[in-house]
Amino acid sequence: MSIELVCKTIPPPEADQLRCEVVNILSSKASVKPNVSKEERQALKPLSKNDSIVILPADKGSCTVVMDKAEYHQKVTTMLEDGKTYTKLKKDPSEKTKKQLIKKLTTLKEQNKITEGQYKYLYPTTNISRLYCTPKIRKQNNPLRPIVDYSGSANYNLGKALADLLNPLMGKTEHHQQNSRDLKKKLENIRLK
Repeated sequence: MSIELVCKTIPPPEADQLRCEVVNILSSKASVKPNVSKEERQALKPLSKNDSIVILPADKGSCTVVMDKAEYHQKVTTMLEDGKTYTKLKKDPSEKTKKQLIKKLTTLKEQNKITEGQYKYLYPTTNISRLYCTPKIRKQNNPLRPIVDYSGSANYNLGKALADLLNPLMGKTEHHQQNSRDLKKKLENIRLK
């Protein structure tokens, strides 16, 4: 994706050449050996065709969980019906967000603040974010952790482009926290009255 972002900002012949070089590099790499034996792969085939189960990654660790589909749907529904955590919207805000972004991008393009390639890259798609859940296998009753797959949604490319712009600035201020351990270390010596 980073290569495509670069390709949108350079002339088409150079972009095509860059794509070819990347494909050649990726093609020349040895393929990864499967970590599943032939027998295990044969045992997984009937499971993948069973409509009454879902096969999910566990929330932590590199485990795979086979779960009854009805139980999975019931747990997701119960989780989403929790009014303290989630609020049901009266209307889907996706179209309004998309229109606002298109309007802003058009203005920026007309003012020559972004190129045609940047405009096309940032132009929102019509894909909707997707929710899925992974089971917490180390907790009692295996509650689910919700995950929103934002890839392909209206603001996805905009978020990526902003992250690329802001990334060089990361860690350059005294207020930057690398992670929770870094924050804990900095807070250890602070005493509040």
